[in-house]
Amino acid sequence: MATTITALLISVVSVSLIYWSWREQGRWLHAFAGWVLAPVSIFAWSAASGPEFGVTYAVIAFACAAWLLAGSELDVSAGEDRFSVRTMQRLSCPSARSVLKNVAVFVLSVPATGLLSLMLSVVLVVNLPWSLLSRIGTAIILYPILWGVLSAWICSQEKLAKPATIVGGLFLISSLILVI
Repeated sequence: MATTITALLISVVSVSLIYWSWREQGRWLHAFAGWVLAPVSIFAWSAASGPEFGVTYAVIAFACAAWLLAGSELDVSAGEDRFSVRTMQRLSCPSARSVLKNVAVFVLSVPATGLLSLMLSVVLVVNLPWSLLSRIGTAIILYPILWGVLSAWICSQEKLAKPATIVGGLFLISSLILVI
């Protein structure tokens, strides 16, 4: 219990030093000390909870402390004329068109490209002159890379017609290759 409290204190002090150096410009020594303490907190959390959970707890504690300090800067005393009820309704209710576009981007970039990446990784390695184990290993490595690249490309496009056409075409081509 004492090691957990020590690890938490190290994380909070680390974030606080970084935060104070940001608030008062020119305090580079505070920032340096804070960034030195951040990896030290990983060792403290690992001593408290083991290395598997320690790294995770260190990152979570660092992020939570940063959010708490950033939240302390939140200005909640805005006047009525700054945020009216009509403005809040407009901010909270997106248009149906933007909702449909975001749903389409999600469907195209997550499940569609996931399936396409799986098929493409198999198609790309199925005819290689390697052993079965090497081909499987290569497909396993290629799969998340293709998925990430395709998803990032789709999310960066303004219009979805081109990505949808290319994904559909690659899906048909890879399906035909796998069937034949």
